[in-house]
Amino acid sequence: MHRNPHDGLESTKRRSAAFTVVELVVVIVVLGLLAAVALPHMGDAISSSKRATTRREMQIIIGAIVGDGSTNRSGYENDLGQLPPDLAALLQKPEDVPGLDRFTGLGWNGPYLQDNAENVTTDAWQIGYEYDSLGRTLTSNNPDSTIVMSF
Repeated sequence: MHRNPHDGLESTKRRSAAFTVVELVVVIVVLGLLAAVALPHMGDAISSSKRATTRREMQIIIGAIVGDGSTNRSGYENDLGQLPPDLAALLQKPEDVPGLDRFTGLGWNGPYLQDNAENVTTDAWQIGYEYDSLGRTLTSNNPDSTIVMSF
């Protein structure tokens, strides 16, 4: 019987082109281990990002309430001599608040936040801010930590 010298080579090529079940299981186990290690760190990174975003947003809101010290943005309190009744008053003039008097420069001179800030009442977790005008604080009670800023 005459053997073709290429028969063994073709058989080897065919075997190396496919994965065995053992190889697939090993790959799946390795990917599972990588995911188990990476997911907790991913959650920490997301929480950290949400906290930073919320702090920045809170600083912007406080700037809109009290002003930032410049003549360009005087803030609700500087314009009206009182704190807003709620955060929505930073976007839309309340009915009982006088409009801007161009002569005195007093009155509602808003909106105090940009148009894309319509979600001003919620933090990065979509949880409502607690605005306390008497205590002069803005609070985010999110699942990760409580963030309180005074103004």
